[in-house]
Amino acid sequence: MSEIFEKLRQELENRKTTGQFAKKFKFSKAGDTIIGQVTGIVQNPFKPESQQVEVRSLKDGVVYVLPSNVTLNRLLLESHDVSVGDYILARYLGESETPTKKGFYAKLYEAAVISKDDAKGLLGGDLPVAPPAVQAEKSKEPLLTASSNGPTEESGAKNSTPQAEVKDTPTQPKKKDPAKAAAFIKSVIDMYGKVPADTMMSLANDVQGFGLTLDEVVKLGGLTKSDSGELSIQ
Repeated sequence: MSEIFEKLRQELENRKTTGQFAKKFKFSKAGDTIIGQVTGIVQNPFKPESQQVEVRSLKDGVVYVLPSNVTLNRLLLESHDVSVGDYILARYLGESETPTKKGFYAKLYEAAVISKDDAKGLLGGDLPVAPPAVQAEKSKEPLLTASSNGPTEESGAKNSTPQAEVKDTPTQPKKKDPAKAAAFIKSVIDMYGKVPADTMMSLANDVQGFGLTLDEVVKLGGLTKSDSGELSIQ
């Protein structure tokens, strides 16, 4: 039994992965493109009614989470019915020339999907392999999956406000770790730009269990608090 256990343990050790904060893929300008293989379709932790697509880039091997954008989601999840293992191309085309009925300019995308089986047929059985991921570009902290909510046809907001995913049972405060707490706070601000103070406190304490005061959150993140109660980078 001990020999079997040791073999199983060794195999699990060889296959282990580290939980991490999926890196947000930023479509900054028209023409920005990502090509890769879908590794997951996950629930947006800050908008439970929506999903996000995670893609391992064939360019750098990093797993990115794509923006939770109405247009992009409709293309990938509805029109193409994308699945884990599929290969995709997603390209940002810029904003629409005319505003929506609400007066906002929608972000436009185009996408293409090839299933894993079709890719094998097209490439003679040889599937593209992503290079080793650049680990330095990822956080090592096992945090919530990140999301980037750019302007959408429905909200028009520059960055949607995250909602805290509070656990049913209170967590025991961890021993304060300033470095990890600061990294988490900055990653949330980087994603959403501005975050209500009470939401940030819930994320930092109820979800992550850092046990911080508001003053500590502001100091660690290098933040400023507006009159409306929103936190942002100074």
